[in-house]
Amino acid sequence: MHNPTDFTFILTTNMSARNTERRVPANFQPADLGQAAPAADARSVLIAHVSSPVVVHRDNTYVVFITDNGLADAVTGYEWIFSENGAEVQRENTIQGEYTYQPQSTGALTVTVNFSGGAGTLTMSQDVLELNPELEAIISAADNETGPGIANPQVARELVNDYNIYYRGVQPAVPESGDSFFKLLFDQVYDGVLQRSNAHRARQIEQLAAILNGADPNLDVRANEAAGVCGIRPVLLAMSLPRTSGGTDPYLPWTEIPENGTARVVPLQNLLQAFNGLSPDDKIDLFNLLRFPKSNITVCGKILETLRDRYFPGTSFSDVLTGFNGVRLESIVKHFRQGPVLRNP
Repeated sequence: MHNPTDFTFILTTNMSARNTERRVPANFQPADLGQAAPAADARSVLIAHVSSPVVVHRDNTYVVFITDNGLADAVTGYEWIFSENGAEVQRENTIQGEYTYQPQSTGALTVTVNFSGGAGTLTMSQDVLELNPELEAIISAADNETGPGIANPQVARELVNDYNIYYRGVQPAVPESGDSFFKLLFDQVYDGVLQRSNAHRARQIEQLAAILNGADPNLDVRANEAAGVCGIRPVLLAMSLPRTSGGTDPYLPWTEIPENGTARVVPLQNLLQAFNGLSPDDKIDLFNLLRFPKSNITVCGKILETLRDRYFPGTSFSDVLTGFNGVRLESIVKHFRQGPVLRNP
């Protein structure tokens, strides 16, 4: 095993903490992104994609944020130690503050991250459970019976075991009776996971991170690609999310673009150029909100409210789901997936 401060084999890379791991999004706290374990001096924090309790043999990604620039410049490597039920089971060194791990047994999991040169340590504790027994019983019964069952058991497992507490915890800014908001939000989470596997989403997020950490952080057409658990396009988030807490001015002005054809090309290019004109910090903040499942699901709810308020003001989510034979619902989903779409005169 390596000495906790022995990083000589990776120090030759002379890398410091990446720009994407140097700031928590403005107006958000680390716990808004996922389970957070901050350092005592508040200069760094470890954030888990999936909050405790986690599930045995399922991936969980852990990310180190170092928000103090002096410390971020000094740290050139990370030692990850995973202990289950008091016994160390895995130890590995990385040059980036991110690691994906699968717990091997139920019980208590401890994640420890040592910074190079003894610059600091972060520790997180999580409980590890078996797969959700109720869902497994449904899947097993469907396998043994004729007729319709769960369409995609792997998607169902990801939603129930990893994100259940996230999408159930999102509430509309203006409370309303019934569960229509929850149903609409869940549909976007389900569709996002169904359309893009966990591995695909992870690769895409790392590609975006590589661009943002490069010399020229120009996202180009990627700013209009669906990202993260709910498949949210960065440009739509920038048009929906206020810059300041309690404010109304978004990062980008609301911009509708034609749905199809050559008429769409120039307006979309202009929108992407406007997104690339945002400051590096703004783009990193928007990226990190899409990167983590918890915040991705939270801002998905905010976007759905923004779309409802803009196109069907004064309408409840119950009316959105049922009104005009589903025309309102179809419109909201189209704007979410493709738009804002320029409406026909």
